[in-house]
Amino acid sequence: MLNKNTEKYNKFAARNGVAIPIIQRDYVQGADVNFEKRDKFIKKLLDALLNRETCELHFIYGSTDMTKTSEPYFQPVDGQQRLTTLALIGWLLNQKCGLKYSGCLKPLTYTSRPSTEQFCKLMHEFKLPEKYVPSISDYIKNVPGWFSESWKLDSSINSMLEFLDKADFVLGSEPYKDHIEDMADTFFNDSPFEFENLDMENLDLNDDLYVKMNARGKLLTPFENWKAEFEDFLGINFKNVKYQFGDIPGMPDTPTLKEYFEYSIEHDWCDMLWPKAYSRWQAKSEEEKKKILYPSIDEWFMNLLDYVSQFLMFATMPDAETVYKNSGLKNMKDLYTYEIDRSRLEVYKDKENVIKLFRILDLLVGIYKRYEDFGTFMSRYFIATSSTARLEKEEERHKVNLFDYNIDLVSTCLEMGTDMDIAFQIILWSFFQWMLSHSEELLPDSDIVASTDYLRVMTGWVRGRRQRLTNGYSVGANARLADFHEADNISRKLSTATNMFETLLGTTEKSLEDERVKCRLYDKPNFDIIRELSTCRPLYYSFGLLMPSIISCTDTERYIKRFYGFWAMSDTERVQSLVGCGFKGIRPYVDCWFFGMTGRWDYLLTIGKDDRGFDNAVEAFTHLMNDDSPIRYSYDSMAYYMVNYKEFVEANKEGVMRHYFRHDADNEFTVWTIKSPKTKPWQGYNTDPYAYTVRKLYESGGSHEYELSDWSDNAEHGALYIRTEGSESDAMYMECYPKGWEIGIRDKRQKVTRKFGDRFETISDAEEHTVGFRDVEKKFSFDGIVLLDLPGKDRVQTALDFLEAIL
Repeated sequence: MLNKNTEKYNKFAARNGVAIPIIQRDYVQGADVNFEKRDKFIKKLLDALLNRETCELHFIYGSTDMTKTSEPYFQPVDGQQRLTTLALIGWLLNQKCGLKYSGCLKPLTYTSRPSTEQFCKLMHEFKLPEKYVPSISDYIKNVPGWFSESWKLDSSINSMLEFLDKADFVLGSEPYKDHIEDMADTFFNDSPFEFENLDMENLDLNDDLYVKMNARGKLLTPFENWKAEFEDFLGINFKNVKYQFGDIPGMPDTPTLKEYFEYSIEHDWCDMLWPKAYSRWQAKSEEEKKKILYPSIDEWFMNLLDYVSQFLMFATMPDAETVYKNSGLKNMKDLYTYEIDRSRLEVYKDKENVIKLFRILDLLVGIYKRYEDFGTFMSRYFIATSSTARLEKEEERHKVNLFDYNIDLVSTCLEMGTDMDIAFQIILWSFFQWMLSHSEELLPDSDIVASTDYLRVMTGWVRGRRQRLTNGYSVGANARLADFHEADNISRKLSTATNMFETLLGTTEKSLEDERVKCRLYDKPNFDIIRELSTCRPLYYSFGLLMPSIISCTDTERYIKRFYGFWAMSDTERVQSLVGCGFKGIRPYVDCWFFGMTGRWDYLLTIGKDDRGFDNAVEAFTHLMNDDSPIRYSYDSMAYYMVNYKEFVEANKEGVMRHYFRHDADNEFTVWTIKSPKTKPWQGYNTDPYAYTVRKLYESGGSHEYELSDWSDNAEHGALYIRTEGSESDAMYMECYPKGWEIGIRDKRQKVTRKFGDRFETISDAEEHTVGFRDVEKKFSFDGIVLLDLPGKDRVQTALDFLEAIL
């Protein structure tokens, strides 16, 4: 038989308190939405007290087997709503009697939601004044110091306050208002409320039965679980450790870590998230609101927590790559996420990590209180634009450009947590490090030059961790979780330095070499170039190529304008400009040269000392930025044709890889344009830029009765093909070689070849094979079948003159 007995509420509540367990739902019996049932129940309870009539409340199921503190607490499985309502009636009557009955009954608490638990604890010690307007709930919500903004959106707390307001109103009316003292005496000493108590204390039952008996049962969210665990963790591991960076209203002594956590997690830390959560919730449809019931910050807070916790964990792992490789896990991130509940506590065994977490949360509270929006504050330091034009506002030219990323890194972190881009996780961490050492920057008029210089260094450092992929000529960010250790060390060192640049110059990390080179210009006018060009994405990556010219620059304003002018050019103009300054291209493969193109300029601008073509690229950019006179090339140089004929540069206009050429190192006339980085000259269709240039220029002169084409396939590098319009076969071709244009006849019957025969004699060998040509008018010269360049004219001009002669 189950142990059942009927007892009065006052005897039950005097023996043990009530702790609503985690399987229970929120308190809803007192809510305004249930006003019809609630108001009838209130009247039923008050009538029973007024008339001293027994009021049966049926069964109460639960167990006193577990303890909340040192005293046993009854944990109801069924009866939660009724026990909460009775406790609220007792609280209200005690308040109206000047707290005469305090201590008579044990308190009620909620373990189903930490915010509700904290509210119940504080309400147990609360004292209402004699006069409060307009209502109990309004007074309580506006008491300074302890009522959290987030509690306003706690469903159980709202229901409790709504119940108290209604019960207070009813008690102040007839027939109850003149009998409150007697009703209170009855409630606390001879309660009319009886129920049959099913006590499972001696039964071998577990939580499974609790859930089965109450289909409304629910589990805590990860946020609520973590709060409870972390509170216990702090009490066990750092019982008497003080938190020197904050205080608690009304507490004169410095709080312990646990005390500060208990207060802040229910107040400031969560309050800063509620306005955003509430506005998001308000924007939802009524149907969505019915499903969600109330706003929640749980996921946002846990995302922030995991970001900080994961960063702190990897910051202490200089050998993260080795640990990961030996772990057997699929991803490095799994070192944190595989047993995430353990990770969320393990990292905080170091007291300094607890303090760092608290300080970051306090920092965010400080930003929110002053600016009410994280993005507004961070816009002082960051911009986000992909424009390659010079920024119009001078005050933005020294900010750090996040390009396509949201400058509100904090909100991005709240939304994404550890899924946030690795590079921007490091930038956000660097921002936190600086602000923790420079709290004066929370003031709106503070000088932020030093901070933007620091953030620019850290952003440059993380962007320098990139991967250049020859296949596709792309550059990708290569920051990894393993970089968190070095990022934490560098950011702490620089953010706390009296002089960040002096400290930077004293560093030895190889990864900071590019930043050290830049900072040697600090305090010189030329440093303005570094500050401003850093806001332009393609320019940002080109410092390795620009440094010699930046160092020697004598007019920074003209220098900056010159580079913006260079970037305002089209791809073709840009290539021609660089080639005109001596650029020969970079060589990702043997005998392949790349000159830059839309979407691929980063690949060119990020080349390093180990890349083939770096030295001549530096020389070309120095020549360009010094505004030196263009180089004069001879006709036998491919650079001459690139500079003088835009068609040459655009020969592969339809291909994926424009401005990408292949030729033997000692032969710049037999050239292929490659359509993709994987294409080999002998596979697929290629183009000879000399032939393409001739065709485009010839066709631009007007309509003709002949068709010219310049594609090639298989082993042919490309040629200019000529046929009579409408013909199905080519009449002849012109193929570019080092000596000149090789002339080949394919169909002697077409008009063009007949005209060619009228002007040019064919020289044949004994076997009647064509071995050469002779111009009867003696304008053109041949070496065998190769048309030589005309005196004073280049290869393209010679071909155009030749076409004019035969077409």
